[in-house]
Amino acid sequence: MEEPLVPSAGKPHLSPQQIEAKQKRETLILTKKKLEGDLERSSNPRHQEMLKRAIAEVEKQLETF
Repeated sequence: MEEPLVPSAGKPHLSPQQIEAKQKRETLILTKKKLEGDLERSSNPRHQEMLKRAIAEVEKQLETF
């Protein structure tokens, strides 16, 4: 069975660039969640600071989307 050339109404057709941007954004969101979980579990102040800087960097990258 062939797929229709017209995208379904519920799923817009995305360009390769849009797909890549969406995947990168989703990856950044997952990374941020992992870092936040690591921060909650961390008891070492130096490690906490490193994680806070990493979260800030991820948030900065997310602002570009």
